Amino acid sequence: MSWLDALDWLGSLPAELVLAVPVVLLTGLFGIILSLRRARLRRWRAIAAATGLRLNEKTIVDSPELSGDYRGRQLKMTIAGRQSDDAPTAKQLLGNGVLRHELIQAEIERMEMFGSTLSVYYAREERDSAHAEGLFDAVVHLANAIDALKKDEKPERIS
Repeated sequence: MSWLDALDWLGSLPAELVLAVPVVLLTGLFGIILSLRRARLRRWRAIAAATGLRLNEKTIVDSPELSGDYRGRQLKMTIAGRQSDDAPTAKQLLGNGVLRHELIQAEIERMEMFGSTLSVYYAREERDSAHAEGLFDAVVHLANAIDALKKDEKPERIS
């Protein structure tokens, strides 16, 4: 049966029947989307109840959001769309056991990255040159690992 034959056959059907097919398909699709959203919201409500965070359900087209104070820190959890097939950045960086071990041994208090500047904060006055060298090595290895990440050309809006 060719496409033309199929279209001719559809043309011979009553208009109510031809119009009913897409309505039934769209209604079924909407039902599936709605049931998946309800299941997600049930899981997120359970997380909110367990952690004391607030659930903002938003609209059916927007992902829900958890926010609030968690262990003394403001926290917001949303669903992030994957930009590529690459592993998430944290997995790429901390999946390296040697680098992870170096960062733990260095006892780094806090790190911040702005543009190409990586700032590392150490919580005490350094008095051991061997430890300082380990700290510096860890920071350099981290910077090298960040530089080795595949550059993402897509701009990102962070709110």
